[in-house]
Amino acid sequence: METKTVELLKIKKNILGTISLTLKIKGMRKAQEFTTYPISKESKNITIQSDTRIAKVNLDGTGLCSKPHQNGAYFVHLQMDKLTPFKFNTDDWLKIVESIGLTEGENVGNCVVKSDNSGAKSIFAL
Repeated sequence: METKTVELLKIKKNILGTISLTLKIKGMRKAQEFTTYPISKESKNITIQSDTRIAKVNLDGTGLCSKPHQNGAYFVHLQMDKLTPFKFNTDDWLKIVESIGLTEGENVGNCVVKSDNSGAKSIFAL
């Protein structure tokens, strides 16, 4: 299966204290904002989720993305769907890794939402 390229349009910090990525994977009709799940020290990959898709990203910038689901994509879709392989270009992946590293902390987020993002640097050996 062909590995799709990813267009990274924007990186921003979000309410969870992690980052959100505005991405367009080749074949998507329009770009979507994907929220990065908190990363623990035991994490082996990164989970990102938009309103209609969910994806797992390996530490080398490759990943697998679900098909779009009108009512939302969840972890079960990573098991059931025919997943689309994708890969970030090297420059974009370095920007993402750096941005993730800047969000490291055991109690990050805003005054309402707190999360453990303590592995944000260590999984990349930063």
